[in-house]
Amino acid sequence: ASLSAVKTVGGYEVRNSAQLDGMHRLQLQAYLTTLSKNEFLAIRNPSVAELIQEYESVEIRFDTPMEIRAVGKESFVFMILTAVYFMVLNFAAMTSNEVVGEKSANVLDMVLSATDAKSHYRAKLFGGWLTMILQGCFALGTLGVFAMLRNQSDLGKGLLVWASQFGLVDREVTSFRALFEMLDLDFSFGMTIALCVFFLLCGMAILQILMTVIATKLKSAEEASILQGPVYIFLLILYYVALSQNTIPRLSQGFGKIASYVPISSMLFMPMRLLSLKLGAGEILLSGFVAITSLLSLLFVGQRIYEKGLRHEKIFKICIVKNRAK
Repeated sequence: ASLSAVKTVGGYEVRNSAQLDGMHRLQLQAYLTTLSKNEFLAIRNPSVAELIQEYESVEIRFDTPMEIRAVGKESFVFMILTAVYFMVLNFAAMTSNEVVGEKSANVLDMVLSATDAKSHYRAKLFGGWLTMILQGCFALGTLGVFAMLRNQSDLGKGLLVWASQFGLVDREVTSFRALFEMLDLDFSFGMTIALCVFFLLCGMAILQILMTVIATKLKSAEEASILQGPVYIFLLILYYVALSQNTIPRLSQGFGKIASYVPISSMLFMPMRLLSLKLGAGEILLSGFVAITSLLSLLFVGQRIYEKGLRHEKIFKICIVKNRAK
């Protein structure tokens, strides 16, 4: 209320402006400039206003129509994908920890006496993936129950107001219903979300296979922790590099585009491109083909390395037992 704009001979003087930051000063300056121009034209001959209007009017046409997207939808979904990314990181080393634990506790020998290394390898991987999917479904179900209870309490207004303080949602969104209307979920966007989850899971599956195969070379949990540290640092760096490239020009060409076709990095870059750009079917199929091919190839190659590593481990233990018997 203490802010005021007083008209002077040359324009305006803004008083009590200490409370204004740089952005508000520019906005107020633009408003007062427009106000002064309109006042100048109002007291002049109408032909002057028409001449200026004709001088300033320039018709600009674009050869392609602008795609109108729901405001905040992509940012909201990327926020969810970020949460899922860091949650899934905990599952990347789960299988390798189990293998190392079984080796250090001498349980692996008893297991392999009842089954072969191939079945053990596949059971470990599919068991880890199944656990990840079940826990993800459980987390979604729990979130849905609490959202329903919150909706019955205050339509989610308190939670959304709290989230708006951190810039997670717009301040105008005051209910779960308004949030879903803002997201404007349809079939095409549902397919986009499904593709984002697909690339994310493919990257995590590739990472899990790599760490499981490497676990056959490890002897103890300490060695496993030494391995997992650099892997987590790499994934964290990958995430922040992806954030630095999360602009339309960088994702449409250059490093961001190339990284969306590379296994592991595609689990972040391809979802960002899907949420920010309108990609053709060829680009999506190419990236999906590379991800699936890499996953299947690594699955079969990793099986041979896994069997070989366990076989060497078993021979090594047999030699130790024979030497102790001698």
